[in-house]
Amino acid sequence: MRRQAVALLVHKDVTQVNALITILRPSFDIYVHIDKKSDITPESVDAKNVWKEITVYWGAYNMIEATVFLYRQILATGIPYTHVILLSGDALPVKSNKYITEYLSARPGISFLENRPADEVRLERRRLYWFNEDLKKRVRGARKFLNSFRMIRWLQRRLGIWRSVRGFERTGSQWTILALQHVKHLVDKCPLSKYRFMAVPDESFVQNHFTNYGLPHERNLIYAHWPGKRSLSPNYIDEHTFLLLLNSPYLFARKLRPEVVAVRTSRFVRVLQRIQRYGEMPMIQLDV
Repeated sequence: MRRQAVALLVHKDVTQVNALITILRPSFDIYVHIDKKSDITPESVDAKNVWKEITVYWGAYNMIEATVFLYRQILATGIPYTHVILLSGDALPVKSNKYITEYLSARPGISFLENRPADEVRLERRRLYWFNEDLKKRVRGARKFLNSFRMIRWLQRRLGIWRSVRGFERTGSQWTILALQHVKHLVDKCPLSKYRFMAVPDESFVQNHFTNYGLPHERNLIYAHWPGKRSLSPNYIDEHTFLLLLNSPYLFARKLRPEVVAVRTSRFVRVLQRIQRYGEMPMIQLDV
């Protein structure tokens, strides 16, 4: 049976990252990129294929650069994976490795991603110019008006200077499961430079590429719960949600608090150990 590759983008909590790698390594080939500004060292990550090349800021173009860097490394191996699974270090599988491998091996040529029309908030990420900024960094008081990047966008709004959004009308989660041939198509043909001055381009470049080229895909299989349209990060998953996900169509879920996978006695870890041991979904009694 053909294998799948896992591309991990990480920046903190190396214990949590290694716990995820330990779970996945028996069945998947792991490729890791560490944010260059992170205090994690390549030697501390329990994987063979580890790089620390690109400084990554939330919502900036360098998130695409780190993602595509890993895609290129995976393609360069020449290994005929069925899919490449893009995950963050705070994700966990909610199915056994055996189930995930068999599920994806039975669906070669099909990718799995969230792909929906962009609302006005997300279309503005294309219309205005953004400059590889850390969009999670809060700027308050008078400093907000002294920021040259913000002033440029303020002038754009005042003067009605907008870029066309044609071909950039889609959005969705950056965490995807892509068929290998679609990864190659994306790397070879996506006009990545056009995303350089967008905000949060990692949540649109794959979706726009699949839509513009008509590539086959189905619903995303990586779960996350977003509290609101303008939220910058999904909610942490609690134990009840995690257990419900075991019997859902999802294969993976994020975000999980570091202590969940760092503590061996946590129920999350014990349930995952049962799933991996038996290769099927255990019957879990949910406390309602």
